[in-house]
Amino acid sequence: MMLSISACGDDDVAPAASDPTTPWAVTATAATWLDTNPYADKHDGGWVYSAREDCLYSMYGNDNSGQTLYRINHIGDTATVATTFLFGRHGSQPVIDDTGTYIYMPPSVQTAELERYNTVTDTRETLATAPATGFYSHGTWKNGKLWIVLTDNNLYSYDPATDSWSASLYTFSNWANVAGSGPSSNLIYIIDYTGNFYSYDVTTAAITTLTPNPNGFNLGGNAQFTWFGSTVGFIYAAAYDLDPVIYDIATDTWHQLSDPKGPGSTYAGHATYDSSRMRLYVVGAANDAWYYQF
Repeated sequence: MMLSISACGDDDVAPAASDPTTPWAVTATAATWLDTNPYADKHDGGWVYSAREDCLYSMYGNDNSGQTLYRINHIGDTATVATTFLFGRHGSQPVIDDTGTYIYMPPSVQTAELERYNTVTDTRETLATAPATGFYSHGTWKNGKLWIVLTDNNLYSYDPATDSWSASLYTFSNWANVAGSGPSSNLIYIIDYTGNFYSYDVTTAAITTLTPNPNGFNLGGNAQFTWFGSTVGFIYAAAYDLDPVIYDIATDTWHQLSDPKGPGSTYAGHATYDSSRMRLYVVGAANDAWYYQF
């Protein structure tokens, strides 16, 4: 069996087996090392958590046009460069597959190219070109495919088994971001530029209109839209100049955070869930990094 090329936190730590309880009521804890390392400006980038390696992978849009992918030991406070992508990724965000093997870099405001990094073999490859570029378009992984809404307002999937993109699956009225769902669900969640909110069944193509985000949703500044949990779970939504909120999937309700840390009156930053420790990492105002311990 091939092993990861680097050790991060504690790769023996087990993923959490339950969802958080009332995550909107938790007080945030400062993650001071992540404020400035490995790159100070968290604007227009993204984190993903690898449970297999117990580390974060991150890119920063203002750092080398987002081409540098970092591997971050967020427990030991160290970082290394994992790879350098060929195409600018400003306005994009990484997507990790279910196994933790591949980090995908979807289309960005600069390119329609799709690339991925193999975390096991330390190799990078360019895949099939997408149908359009991405306007701060965050995607997700579900049922063995990448799902994303591109600048033509259409939802697409990418299938790595055939290295091909689907035809348009659904047309929205605005640009949108996509989040995943729990392991027993076939749903992905889509929020558009104004806060309209939907679920989409990736097996039946059924789309359902849900309660809209009460604060709206501005994709500018790399807005965050992140599923977190273990079973049913929740969605964290933060956008430029708007207070973050958490969506409770089980009750179709939105909740204001009692201790909001991002983005406030500045750009949204990274957000990802450490599923081993039940920690939601976020970037707040002035690029300060925090986590909510559930």
